[in-house]
Amino acid sequence: MAAAGMAATAAPAAAAEGDCPKNTLCLYEGTHYTKIGLTTGSTTVCYPLAKYGETGFNKGVWSYVNNLSVPAAIYHYNFVPSKPYTYDGPIGAGGTSIDTRANPAFGDRGAVCTGGLDPNAWLT
Repeated sequence: MAAAGMAATAAPAAAAEGDCPKNTLCLYEGTHYTKIGLTTGSTTVCYPLAKYGETGFNKGVWSYVNNLSVPAAIYHYNFVPSKPYTYDGPIGAGGTSIDTRANPAFGDRGAVCTGGLDPNAWLT
C-alpha cells in the first residue's frame, strides 16, 4: 500500500535551466530568468547589449544561463570614449545566476563577449 502523498509515477525530466537551449548563452533583463534579452550560440562574438532586450539592458543583466562550452565575459558601459566598456566579470561555461543585482552595474548597457574577445577592440 502506498503512503499518503507519495506519487506512484516517476517525476518528469527537469526543464533546461531558464528554458535556455543547449549550446546557447541566454541573458535576461529580469531576475529568475525573466525578460529574455539576448541569446547566442556563437563561441567567438561580442554583442553591444544596448541594442538588445526590451530596455537595452538599461539596468544590466539580472540573470543568465551559459550553456556554451566556453565562458562569456560581461562589461558595463562607462561613457569613457577611449575605453567605453569596463569588465564586470565572467560567466563560466555551464554557469547560471537567478539574480545578479548584488553587482548593480553588471552588464549595464554594456557588452557580452565570448571567445576571449574585448569589446573595446571589437565594438568601438
